[in-house]
Amino acid sequence: MNSRNPSWKASLFFLLLACSLALTGALVPNRGEAASPGQESPPAQPEAGSVIQRIRDRGNVLIAGVKYDFKPFGFVDEDGEVTGFDVDLIKAMADIWGVEVQFVPVTSSDRIRKLAAGEVDLVAASMTHKKERDETIDFSQTYFLDGQSLLVRTDSGIQGILDLEGKTVAAIQGSTSIDQIQAYAEANGVTIDILPFQEYPPALAALKAGQIDALTTDSVFLLQAAQENPGLAVVGGRFTQEPYGMGVPRGDSYFRNLVDFTLQDLKESGVYDQIYRRWFPDDEPYAVEILPGRWPYTFQDSPATLERPEPSRLEQILERGRILAGVKYDFAPFGFVDDNGEVTGFDVDIVREFAARWLGDPDAVELVRVTSDNRIPLLAAGQVDLVAASMTHKKERDDTIDFSQTYFLDGQSLLVRQGSGITGLEDLEGKSVAAIAGSTSIDNIQEAADRLGIQIEVLPFQEYPPALEALKAGQVDALTTDSVALTQFAQANPGLAVVGGRFTQEPYGIGVPNFDDTFRDLVNFTLQAMKEDGTYDSIYAKWFGSDPPYPVEIWPGDPVVAVNILRTEASFPVTAAPAMAAEQPESSPATNPVEEALRRRIAALVAAQRTESDSQTGAVEPVEGGESYTIQPGDTLATIAHDFYGSQAKWPIIYQANKDIIGPDPNLLRPGRTIVIPSLR
Repeated sequence: MNSRNPSWKASLFFLLLACSLALTGALVPNRGEAASPGQESPPAQPEAGSVIQRIRDRGNVLIAGVKYDFKPFGFVDEDGEVTGFDVDLIKAMADIWGVEVQFVPVTSSDRIRKLAAGEVDLVAASMTHKKERDETIDFSQTYFLDGQSLLVRTDSGIQGILDLEGKTVAAIQGSTSIDQIQAYAEANGVTIDILPFQEYPPALAALKAGQIDALTTDSVFLLQAAQENPGLAVVGGRFTQEPYGMGVPRGDSYFRNLVDFTLQDLKESGVYDQIYRRWFPDDEPYAVEILPGRWPYTFQDSPATLERPEPSRLEQILERGRILAGVKYDFAPFGFVDDNGEVTGFDVDIVREFAARWLGDPDAVELVRVTSDNRIPLLAAGQVDLVAASMTHKKERDDTIDFSQTYFLDGQSLLVRQGSGITGLEDLEGKSVAAIAGSTSIDNIQEAADRLGIQIEVLPFQEYPPALEALKAGQVDALTTDSVALTQFAQANPGLAVVGGRFTQEPYGIGVPNFDDTFRDLVNFTLQAMKEDGTYDSIYAKWFGSDPPYPVEIWPGDPVVAVNILRTEASFPVTAAPAMAAEQPESSPATNPVEEALRRRIAALVAAQRTESDSQTGAVEPVEGGESYTIQPGDTLATIAHDFYGSQAKWPIIYQANKDIIGPDPNLLRPGRTIVIPSLR
């Protein structure tokens, strides 16, 4: 069979599409048992609060979406049991929460829709945390890292992307793979045909039969497929990074926190590593980020009322025309008053860059003085929009506010007088230690002393200047806080020295209002855009010299698209300069060619499928006029096309007419949005 023949590709694609749409979202009646044909999912439930309450009302039953065809993450084994890495993680989490779990089969095409429609409570399905997806759902922290590769027949002569010129590559509809392989090909000057499949088994069968030339997806799955299918091999290395996150309902901070902190508990207890080594015995377990502190709730006693802000803080900022940013005035180099009386520092430069990108003016920010003690109350009370004040993301704090991703990492040390005889924690027996009220330093130093079995007296101060004066005057024996600030204090105060090294890890996050996922996403995407274009590294070098900049985690996707989506989400007429309009610094590194190609909004998938649709159903053209339609939970473009045109194959017509409303991914339909269904001649 000629793999370049569009008619057979169209038939194959739409046959697979029809089969996929015919699949039910069947529940697994017992943990780990495969669903029986014909079982129906429960109806979607309206979101009245946290999904935690929904699970309780269901009799403590968690409904989790997992893949059934993506080994080793989620698949049905020879005994009919649902198993895999993602499945085992969900079971371990359910055990900690004291709930039962039922599994619903999901695919790359329908997992986001099922979560947004309330058919599942969370999705653990090897899902890349892509920026555009944050418009529809939220994600847990990253729990696995993979990258995209190519699977080919060993006799094909294909060794990498350059050998794919004029060939056909299969990818799964709804995954990141389609855009990524097109971008990778474009960046290397290679022309390929992309054939979308709904599921992996038929894609593998097509590859083995010579109907396609390559299959692309994440490398772990492809390596497993190569081991189980003699004659297939993975080539070309990984050409992307794919950070996996668990999908959770949008804006549900309590449930997202519960998922994140349970993942961290599993990592700390060693259970995560055991599960990882079971499925990936040759790899080192992923370094799940662990935040300090303790989440004060279990599943049983967690609050479940969501007090979502109306309007979003983003809308308030745009209407006001400036950002109210809480920063420190006494904590160099993060936030302090310089010799000219100007507030400056690393955190100050970060928020000024936010203002430049969101509002077109780096001075469109009002700096509000905060201390460690009052920064969280001021944010919770709405007196500031965000807090950039060297604030450790400690689990307990998530009960009151939300945090951006980590953007700086420090650790706590000791500042002492030279000649005091104190060289580390063990020398503090019977001595007094100053720390700042409201900071993590007080609990950390006391916990460190308790571990060593020594007695100390902790004296809280409201601000750093009087604490420094007390240390220099001999009124306290040591001052403790994060090491970067202590180093600055030592440089500015002869006779003081930092000793003992770092005895904690302090991941800094920018504080944002609780439950305001739109604004939190904007902050995260902006930090990532600053990292990608070199601005973050330039600011870092300004304040920390030659120290290696913090590796801010970057999720795939187009930050320009993502931030513009969020600005549109604020439902406010934006008149300021376009988001992300700041010029790239001359010193910034060259843009990754794959990411650069993605920014050009590749439309190969839609174009290819529209051609296939025409070949199967007869060419049709939209005419002037049409009918308005409000997207409902559970809708897909295929189901809408079937209802209006009598053919699922005509969905690209609807997408092309509403691309500005739907966004770059045709699989992400936001319920409540109104689209136009074009009339056809």
